[in-house]
This record gives sequence, C-alpha cells and structure tokens, in this order.
Amino acid sequence: MRSKLYRAQKRRIYSLKVLSIMLGLSLTLVSGSALASGFQLFEYSGAAMGNNNAGGAAEADDATTATTNPAGLVRLQQPTMSLSAIGVWSQADFQGQACGGSGTLCHLTPAHQNGGGYTTVPAFQIAVPINDVLYAGLSLTAPFGLTTNYQNPSNVAYAATLSQIQTVDLSPSLGVKVTPKLSVGLGLDAQRLNAKLNQAVNVAPPLGIPDAQARNKASDWAYGWNAGVLYQFTQATRFGLDFHSHVVHKPTGSSTLSGNSYGLVKADNLSTTLDLPAYTTFSGFHQFNSQWSLMGTAVYTDWKQIQSIVVGPTVQPRVATGVPPQVALAIAASQTQLGTVALPENFASTWRFSLGTDYQMTDHWRFRVGAGYDASPVNDKDRSVRLPDSDRYALSGGVQYKFNQAASIDAGYTHLFFDDAKIDQQQATYKTIGHSDNAANLLGVQLNLTMI
Repeated sequence: MRSKLYRAQKRRIYSLKVLSIMLGLSLTLVSGSALASGFQLFEYSGAAMGNNNAGGAAEADDATTATTNPAGLVRLQQPTMSLSAIGVWSQADFQGQACGGSGTLCHLTPAHQNGGGYTTVPAFQIAVPINDVLYAGLSLTAPFGLTTNYQNPSNVAYAATLSQIQTVDLSPSLGVKVTPKLSVGLGLDAQRLNAKLNQAVNVAPPLGIPDAQARNKASDWAYGWNAGVLYQFTQATRFGLDFHSHVVHKPTGSSTLSGNSYGLVKADNLSTTLDLPAYTTFSGFHQFNSQWSLMGTAVYTDWKQIQSIVVGPTVQPRVATGVPPQVALAIAASQTQLGTVALPENFASTWRFSLGTDYQMTDHWRFRVGAGYDASPVNDKDRSVRLPDSDRYALSGGVQYKFNQAASIDAGYTHLFFDDAKIDQQQATYKTIGHSDNAANLLGVQLNLTMI
C-alpha cells in the first residue's frame, strides 16, 4: 500500500516539474515557417517527421498524441513528455519580371529573388494519467506559420519584403476510456497570433523618387477547441478521428508608411480578421508482428473560409513638399492602395495524405519511412510571392534510439517536392509575372521521457 502511494506521489511531483518546465518554455516558443500547405504546419513531432506524420491520430505511443488526438492519451500509463525541434530550410525562388509604379510608370524588368530561408518550429507535449479512466494532456505547438522574406531594394520588394505569420497554441486536454476498446478526448486551444506584412512602395520609381516602406504588424489571442475518438478494433489494429475547430483572430496593431516621397504616416488602430481553418484528421494503425507496423493519415482542411486577407494603413498618406507635380498626381490617384498588402484570396479546401511504416529492428532501434501528398489551397490566379504555394510531394525517413524504458530520442527527415508555382500579379502599385521554384528540407529531433 505504501509502495503504491509512494509511486503515485512521485508521479505527481514529476508532473508538476514537467508542467513548470513547459510553462517556462511557453514564454519563449514562437515559430514561423515557409511553404507549408497554405500556411498550415504539421511539424508537431520530430518522431512523426520520419514517416511524414502517418498514423498521427491513431498510433498514440508518445505524448504527442496530446496534439494529434487527445483520445489517445489513454494508451499512456505513466507520465510522459515529448520535446521537439524541427528545422526548416525552404526555397522560394522567384524568377520572372517585376516592377513598382502606378499604371504606365511600372516598367517590367527581369527579377530573380529567393524569399526562402531557415526557421525552427518547436513543440512540447505532456501526458499524465489521473486514474484508470481519466487522462490529462497539455501541448504547446505552432499549427500555422508563414515566413517569406525578399531583399530590398529589388523590384520584387514592391510586391513583398517580409511576410510573417506566427502562431503559438497552448492546449490542455482530457482523454476518457469509455470501454476497453473505445476512448474519447476533448481539448481547448488558446492561440497567440503575431503577423507582419511589409513591402516597398513607389508609384514612380523611373523618376528616381526614393522608395517608401510599408510596415504592418498586428497580434491577437483567440480560442478554439478540439476533440477526438480512438477505437481499438483488435490488439493490432486501431483507428483515430480528430477535429480541430476554426479559430477566428481579430488582430490589432499599427501600420506605418515612411519615405521621402510620402512623408510619414502611422496609424495605431490597424485591425483585420484572420479565420484560421478547421481541420479533420483520420488515421489508421496496424501492427503486423513484433517488428513491422503500417500507418496512414488523411487530413481535410477547410481553407475556403479564407477568401481575403487585407491589411493596410487606415489613413491616407501625405505627399511631401517638393515632389514633382506628375508624381503628386500619381500619388493622389493611388493613395487608397499605398501600403496595402494582401495574402492570396479565394482559398480552396484541401486534402493531405500520408502513408508510413515502422520497423522495430531491436529493443533499442526503430526505423521509419513515409511518403505523402499535400494539396495547396492557393489557385493559379491569386498566387503571389508572399505565399508562392503549390501542391507538393513528400519523402521521409527517421530513426529512434531507446536508451531504456524511461528515455528515447528520435530524428526524422522530410524532403518536399513542389509543383511549379506560376505567378501573375498586377496590382495598383506593382507587377510580378513569372514563377517560383520551391523546395524544402525538414530535419526534426525529439526527446521522450517517461516516469516509470
């Protein structure tokens, strides 16, 4: 009796320590990425990176199930935590023609700029059994993110310089064992969003007028929910279904337009609306024997909720003294568009599919491979250099080393192949015509700790 009480007390102390670590990390973890599907991120697990996230809502063999399906928490009989970091090396190489200017003052010239780069996507999950029926989870992830950054000065900079959307999602959850085969889960999402959308502005660059810089930034907290179900058909086969609600952000911030051609304009009451889409995940998992297992996932994301994302100054710019009359007239004709930036409109809902297999070579070593297809919500008409997204295919591989029953480490790698992304954007103060050659490499590591 005393032994059971002692183990229970140790588990509670362990859980409190892990919780304090997680809350500390939550103050510092911020992420953004380029070239996810639309700007949705699936980088919640360094281990799952090895099989392209196949089986995510059904496998439930570590604490990351707190993110993918809270019903899977019931499979974890001891307090468990997972900490991941995923590096993303992206390429968004625009080649074509671009210009800045109003009307006939925009003269297309050859342009070649890469808006890709490197970023890190972190994730943290914890699972704690409360009793034989009720299980608790907590996850800290980045479900949506975008970063593209084009050099300035360049002709592409008139369409975009920095485009950045960062989210941090803190989600407490509960899993309930309804029967030995059926479990359900429910979680809440508290989500922080930070956004920056910048570009260069000049209605008459051929006249030698210095560029102005449009900078828009906004942030917001918003809330949603998630729910899941897991059914164990046999000892070797289970299926999971998970749903994440849409989260409606109404970020507020400031909009600044500065430069010699326009004077200085700053508005501190910028506001917009960004409806991050709901998504549903269905996964299956089957273990053939002690070594081989097969898993698959299908994800439906309701992107059609996003039809327009527009952010810009809420006051009209002033024309600086000494500006030539023809430039002043061009500014007056275009001033409602100056500094306004937009992500592509008319998104379409999408499907994502992945298939993977695990091979347990020894008690210590496990190997993973996977592949997948991910459709883009962006159409050819509305694609821009800010989000030069297109359909992509993935190949993945990974490995796990298990030190003992209490600790293991995973590494996973994915390469993304993208379809050609044609761009034909002609706006009031710029044009970009060409295509973007996209690619990405992702490398993830994950540490798993279990209280025995």
